[in-house]
Amino acid sequence: MGGLGDGPPPLGPGAPAPERLLAFLEVLGGIAEGNTTLLSAHEQACADDKYGDPSYRFWHRHLSSLFADEHPDADADFMAHAVLAVFDGALIRRMTPPADPRRFTRSVQQMAMALLRG
Repeated sequence: MGGLGDGPPPLGPGAPAPERLLAFLEVLGGIAEGNTTLLSAHEQACADDKYGDPSYRFWHRHLSSLFADEHPDADADFMAHAVLAVFDGALIRRMTPPADPRRFTRSVQQMAMALLRG
């Protein structure tokens, strides 16, 4: 995730918001799909202050800026929380069948793009 601020496009600056959004969710989704047990443990460890977790705040800030860049009048703060809400270990396990291991990421990307388009 270090490439968000200084890496090459589309993950880093220089690409349009839709391309950056898809690239970010491709990376985050892949990490989540491959580490559901770790994600669930992290959720439990941060249960009392999920929104104060440094990783969550970093991801939220990035998503909020992408939504705001594309739609300044939209509630980018809420939209970022809505996208991050689906990064739940149990949901990811349920939505990632062996026959379609990228289903979760693909679905999150589709949902986020629908929000981005307004």
